[in-house]
Amino acid sequence: MNLYFLAMLCLGAAGMIENRCSTPGLRPEHPPADRAFRLLGRFSFGMWLALIVFGFWKLDWLQPVVAIVGSLAANALVVANGVRTWWPAASMGLALLGLGMASKLFFEAF
Repeated sequence: MNLYFLAMLCLGAAGMIENRCSTPGLRPEHPPADRAFRLLGRFSFGMWLALIVFGFWKLDWLQPVVAIVGSLAANALVVANGVRTWWPAASMGLALLGLGMASKLFFEAF
């Protein structure tokens, strides 16, 4: 699989999970962990948007379109399974993984 596609999937899912976990029971209880969860989720969404722009700028137009559709499909699968207590941990892990892959993409491109 393409690194760009995987980064888009991870970042999209991480941002969506942070957005869906608005109730206090689904957020980390420790205030610094909750702050890190919120910042990672929002930064993931911002990087997801930056990757869309990067994809249309540097790659063939089909790659960002497929990545957007794949990311939205992955989000739909996660939402269809319902809210889980392990979502914050999965979101933070996906955010770190996706941000690492996006950083690698940007460093190689520039």
